[in-house]
Amino acid sequence: GVSTEQGGPSQPAPCHSRLKSENFALGCGVPLGLDSVSGNALAFQPRDQLIAAASGNSVRVIGQDFELTLHSTHTPFRIEFLLFATPELVLAFGTATRAAAPREAIQEGPRRPDRASAVWLAQWWDLRAHGGPG
Repeated sequence: GVSTEQGGPSQPAPCHSRLKSENFALGCGVPLGLDSVSGNALAFQPRDQLIAAASGNSVRVIGQDFELTLHSTHTPFRIEFLLFATPELVLAFGTATRAAAPREAIQEGPRRPDRASAVWLAQWWDLRAHGGPG
């Protein structure tokens, strides 16, 4: 068990069921709707208060006075991990799917369908090149 400073067993922390004004902090920012920040990967950059959200083949970067959509050069590209490697550099890791080369027709038996393959890719964007903070 956990002991108090006097060495005796500690009592459970009291539960406060009433919220007071000091429980909240107000801040400034952009209004976010349900479709503004959604995706399978999110990242936060505290210096410039930026949020990056991956959705499909693109990354949406949102800040107080800044909004940008960065498109991937790989199609299709499913972004699985997203981070700010530096305050100006957005780094995405994900999988890209590509169709396999067509097989030659097989005279004997039915033709097997072509298979797709997936590879892990990394892509990055420098926000300074897109007019971002930095």
